[in-house]
Amino acid sequence: MKTVHQILTLCLSAVLILGSISCTSNKSEQTQPVSLKSLSGTVQKGPYLVGTLITISELDRHLNPTGKNYYTQITSNSGSFATGEIDLKSQYVELLANGFYFNEVTGENSTSQLPLFALSDISDKTSVNVNLLTTLEKDRVEYLMNEGKSFAEAKSQAEHEILRIFFLDKSDIPPSELLDISKPGDNNAILLALSAILQSNKSEADLSELLATISEDIRTDGKLDNSTVKTRIINDALLIDTSQVRIHLTDKYANLSDTFSIPSFAGMVQRFIDSTDFQIVNEFSYPLNGVYAPNILSLTRDTFWNPYPGSWIGAAMTAFVPKGNVLKVGFYPDLITYPAQDTILSYQSYSEWFFEVESNPKWDYTDLTPNYSREFTSNVSGQTIEMKFHLNLHGSAQLKIFENDMITPKRIKKIYW
Repeated sequence: MKTVHQILTLCLSAVLILGSISCTSNKSEQTQPVSLKSLSGTVQKGPYLVGTLITISELDRHLNPTGKNYYTQITSNSGSFATGEIDLKSQYVELLANGFYFNEVTGENSTSQLPLFALSDISDKTSVNVNLLTTLEKDRVEYLMNEGKSFAEAKSQAEHEILRIFFLDKSDIPPSELLDISKPGDNNAILLALSAILQSNKSEADLSELLATISEDIRTDGKLDNSTVKTRIINDALLIDTSQVRIHLTDKYANLSDTFSIPSFAGMVQRFIDSTDFQIVNEFSYPLNGVYAPNILSLTRDTFWNPYPGSWIGAAMTAFVPKGNVLKVGFYPDLITYPAQDTILSYQSYSEWFFEVESNPKWDYTDLTPNYSREFTSNVSGQTIEMKFHLNLHGSAQLKIFENDMITPKRIKKIYW
């Protein structure tokens, strides 16, 4: 039979053990009140546009919403925002920005909205930026916090894990919400490289789906395992013309009269391409969309409608040409009868179109007049090449696609516009 002393000793030991477990398994800090005259920042993919709504939600120490929210909006096309006075019981906040943005790859504004998120501890900050990196790390940070990591530990670990996936990690990189693609330096170049790699030729819906898929994939282990996603990322990365991205952003910020310095990011994109083991598709491929517009060579699209009647239709001729291979494409417009309109009589003419030679010098071409036909031949391989096309009014054309030294076409397709 145990003595009272033995029982007390056992109870004390149990308390000490439980206390030790509690201390080592829960690193969540206590919350502290924060009062700011203003919280500012920028939202960037490229920069988000005027009118984008920003929601700032207070979170408790487990990153659950408390129900207290502040709202503001972007006030310039450089993506900047600022709030009024903020009083919070917790230093943890989630920012949500949902709006249109300037696509740094195409040089045009997006046609759909894209939501981006950021988690931050604002006890020592008055500025928080929202970007692709802050968005990708969100689910991983929440998971690590639930596993007992402190907020600072979870944020740092998630950021480094994501950057390692793209061979862009840097030991002294600041928190993701402090990066800015319009500022110089390697840290900001990393963000711009990541943004361009993930954007590539994707629509806003495709990009949103990709971000969600990556976030869910890395949530529990910080590693990207989905082989289909990895293959898509590397092959899309081969589409990027980094010099054009720089020109687009330089022109954008210059027109805004903002102080800017686009960081040198081309080497970062190339580092990912050279270092990754993501599978490059070593066969001819024709994506649904090019960087600039829908792809006329796509295996699944043959109709190109103009959403803006009276203007030219934008299109692209895009293909991945495997290393050591050659692609030839014949474009043969059809003779079309145009109906009479007002004082103009009905007439016949070959379908109107033109292409921009300077948009991609990686195609050679021949002129097959008198019917405005052209034949294009790739002069590079091992990468994706593209040419901007413009189609007028309504018409149609036949395309013949020859891979390598084929005498007969690999594929013949008809396109309509």
